[in-house]
Amino acid sequence: MKTKMFFAAAAVAMISLASCKKDYECECTYEQGGATGSATYTYNDVKKDDAEASCDNAGQSGWDCTLSEK
Repeated sequence: MKTKMFFAAAAVAMISLASCKKDYECECTYEQGGATGSATYTYNDVKKDDAEASCDNAGQSGWDCTLSEK
């Protein structure tokens, strides 16, 4: 009985950690006509899906953006 309760508690803990809000950083770079540039955007206390969506829309056309956890 104790073993079942332990595994149930562990499963609940893992599920709750999976949906945590974390800090992410989106780094965008571009190269156009010999000019290069970059921009970094920080997203605090957001879910990964939300950070990915924002990062995908952060750069302008032709920019290469990469999301990483802070």
